[in-house]
Amino acid sequence: MNQTISVQPGRFASYKFSLTAGTTLVAAFTVEGGLDNKVNVLLMDLSNFQQYQARQRFSVLNGTSGTIQSGAKYTVKVPETNVYHLLVANQRAAVFPRTVNVYSYAVLPEPTPDSERAQKGLEAFYQRLQQLFVFQDFRISVVIVDW
Repeated sequence: MNQTISVQPGRFASYKFSLTAGTTLVAAFTVEGGLDNKVNVLLMDLSNFQQYQARQRFSVLNGTSGTIQSGAKYTVKVPETNVYHLLVANQRAAVFPRTVNVYSYAVLPEPTPDSERAQKGLEAFYQRLQQLFVFQDFRISVVIVDW
């Protein structure tokens, strides 16, 4: 996902992801607006998101919450298969919105059937190239991002 949003004062934006245990979620943010270019970012599972919405006590995944000023990036491995919510919160602000670019992707713990097929196809193509040209070996890997 690569999206630029406007988060109004006192509000938050939420992104919902269904992730399997061991998946690595990578998220990068750039923030503009207000007096200080700051927003809060949190990652939580579905039950904690529901508690957050109900203004009840909630918890976030370790190392996935904090204030971002101008820009930041984090990488987290999710501990269990669940629905997760990535929140961009501008709830500290009283007047000014924040413009936030959110770039996020997931790296699955195991190859998918599509990525395995692509890997085999690229390896076969690589072997044909080696028959035609002389070059140093290099590694080919396939990552399929699907949101």
